[in-house]
Amino acid sequence: MPVVKPMKFRTRILPIALAWTFAIVMFTIVGRSSAQEATTTDETRPPPEPTEERPEPIPAAEVPNRAVEVLKILQDIETKIAPRATEQQIRAELPSLILAVDSLGQDTVGVAVEDLGRQLVQDIHQGWLRHKAQVDSWESAMRGRTQDLEDYRDELREMSAVWKVTLETALADSAPEVLVERIELMLADIGAGEKVLVDRMGELIALQSKLTDEKIRITGALAWVEARRAAVEDRVFQRESSPIWRVRDDVDTETWERALKLWTRHADAIAGYVSGVPAGLIIQFIVFVLLTVFIGILQHRSKRLIKEDHSVSDSIQVLSYPAAASALLVLLFSDVFHLQPPVVFLDLTDMLTVVPLLVILARLTNKRYHGAIFATGFLYVFHKLYSVSSQETVLARLILLTVSAGGIAVLLRILSVARKEGQHVLAVRALLTMVKLGLALLGIAFLANVWGSVRLAALLTLGTYNTIFGGALLYLVVRVLSGIITLSFKTRTLQISRIVRMHSDVVAARTIRLLQVAGVVVWVGYILKVFSVRSDVVGGLTAVFDASWKLGALEISVGSIITFFVTIYLALLLSRLIRFTLNEEILPRIALPRGVAGAMTKILHYLIVTAGFFIALTASGFDLGRVAIVAGALSVGIGFGLQSVVNNFVSGLILLLERPIGVGDTIELGTLKGRVRRIGIRSSIIKTFDGAEVIVPNADLISREVTNWTMSDRNRRIEITVGVAYGTDPNKVLEILRGIAEKNKGILDFPEPMVLFLGFGESSLDFSLRAWTARFDGWLALSSEMTLQVHDALKGAGIEIPFPQRDLHLRSIDEGASAAIEGKKRARPPTPRKNPADDASPTP
Repeated sequence: MPVVKPMKFRTRILPIALAWTFAIVMFTIVGRSSAQEATTTDETRPPPEPTEERPEPIPAAEVPNRAVEVLKILQDIETKIAPRATEQQIRAELPSLILAVDSLGQDTVGVAVEDLGRQLVQDIHQGWLRHKAQVDSWESAMRGRTQDLEDYRDELREMSAVWKVTLETALADSAPEVLVERIELMLADIGAGEKVLVDRMGELIALQSKLTDEKIRITGALAWVEARRAAVEDRVFQRESSPIWRVRDDVDTETWERALKLWTRHADAIAGYVSGVPAGLIIQFIVFVLLTVFIGILQHRSKRLIKEDHSVSDSIQVLSYPAAASALLVLLFSDVFHLQPPVVFLDLTDMLTVVPLLVILARLTNKRYHGAIFATGFLYVFHKLYSVSSQETVLARLILLTVSAGGIAVLLRILSVARKEGQHVLAVRALLTMVKLGLALLGIAFLANVWGSVRLAALLTLGTYNTIFGGALLYLVVRVLSGIITLSFKTRTLQISRIVRMHSDVVAARTIRLLQVAGVVVWVGYILKVFSVRSDVVGGLTAVFDASWKLGALEISVGSIITFFVTIYLALLLSRLIRFTLNEEILPRIALPRGVAGAMTKILHYLIVTAGFFIALTASGFDLGRVAIVAGALSVGIGFGLQSVVNNFVSGLILLLERPIGVGDTIELGTLKGRVRRIGIRSSIIKTFDGAEVIVPNADLISREVTNWTMSDRNRRIEITVGVAYGTDPNKVLEILRGIAEKNKGILDFPEPMVLFLGFGESSLDFSLRAWTARFDGWLALSSEMTLQVHDALKGAGIEIPFPQRDLHLRSIDEGASAAIEGKKRARPPTPRKNPADDASPTP
């Protein structure tokens, strides 16, 4: 199975960036020179005097038909300007909104900071945001409606101008009285329609003015609440209460009344929100049911995979309780289903989330941790009760003290159990570090509460619990989603996709890793929020990103540098994702000519990278005009210095578009023989049959003669030449060779094998066996196999394969040597010469 390699930033992007920069520079310079010439020419001319165009009058013959058209337009406009459902809804609901704004304003504006807790300030802020969102929505609708009416009015005024000119022309030409009356009647109708339209615009503008007034009130209240939120956060390190042993001195009737009023407000807010059964609750319940059914079916069908793939056992264990898993996801994303709900409603959903969280955690963790886990869940619900209560009462302070002390006890229990498991496991060491940090924060919170710094105690206690709960929640959400993804990729439905079928493990691993990174990022952001330091951290990072240096006229900032490289990375990542999807899913399903798929993906890669480069320049704050000027000054030098680079780049584009050579082709370039591994922007890689990888400039593949063995097909011809001894029957040899070709399964039936009698050689009768095979990669082994079959078949038929013979004629010889030769011939009788290949065959 192919493995997707990690993406790296490669230097082959530089040439294409330089080439595109050069082209844009030339166009920019030409455009600027033309614009300067035009500007210079225009400056010498005096500006033309504005003239009002007089509309053309309607010909007398067309007045009746145009009158019918105008009447139809007036009827359409009358229908369009009628009050719509949105306007009627705004008129009906605006009084109740005004009353709600008045009530909320009386409860908040003017109240002392000391009387506002953190949760109460957030609740008030959420209420004002909800009213602002409603007013913004209505104002946007009214703005669009008013713009439509203005367009209709302009249309009527244009028609009125045309008919006025027509009336003047008719009077000047002494047109018939009937025609003049018709024109005057049309002008009267247009005037009446315009008057109705203006009245409707007045009504809409009046309604829009009321919305603007309410928006001003809400914006002012939001500014007041923001100031109070900042004041509450600034007073967090100040001691605002007496020590815990003198707490009775702070008890008064007014404090308890304020707490009762707050609980009443919470109850009214929840009752008012759910009284009409909002669509968000219905959708949330439907999603919960469908998700439970889906997880249940997925978990049930995946149990059979445990025997085949043990890696799915963890996913099946996480999804053992489908209802709990789906409830966890649905409750976590309650904000998606509800638009601006009361804060206390979201707190209630957080309390409900504890139930599925504890169920799944108990399934995944050791039994020794169960007591601490359930105790933590109970304390989290307890701390939520403090969050929604009046934080100035003695009861709320005691609740906070109990939550801090209980958290310390639970964390000490977890610390004791974790130490028994040993610290050699990375997860255990991380858990111990977090537990120690939680103990320190809760200990400080407990002492601060005892001394009287209740706000500091609340910040540390609530921040610690929210951090623990948020971390556990995000951990389980990532585990549940990872289990769903892993098991879904094993189903037959998703196995239809080639990407899932061939790269399911890689895609699942990358997706799960992305979820884990996203979970960590969200958790860190949530920690900064609950400890009220997110704005400070964001401000510090913003200051770092805004830090800049000036090098002459060039200004460089940290943010621009980071933006540039992040944009380039995202462009490369997008290109890789698109090419992977095309190569693995889309292009294999489409019948394309050879090389088209590779050319498409490569060109798409160049386009995305080039666009990403210029987007990165723009996003990082670089002025492309200045870049063009600098590049224009250096264009001549760049042109001479990068001639070969540009030549190879253009040659690479020709290779991709014309496709004389494709990836995977076997080619010969001079003495170089091998297979094309990659066609790059500047060069191509040829892997020889000896295993070496040769980098060849693209220009050589275009300008030199190249032999492509696999351009149109992958067939290869095999030719075997053989010589037999004189006296052998040629027909028998032809029959033997033809039979070998026909019996071999690797030989193609078309083109048909060909057996030829080549002629009479010096020592043999020469024959040739020529056949075609589709096994391009194995044609050499097939040729060797067939050659061996020819040898065995000729030997079995008793046909001799002779070796070359030569006759030696001696023109002169020494007398002594001649006598010696004659003496040896008489002493030894002649013996027949034998063939080395076959000792039994006589030599002719």
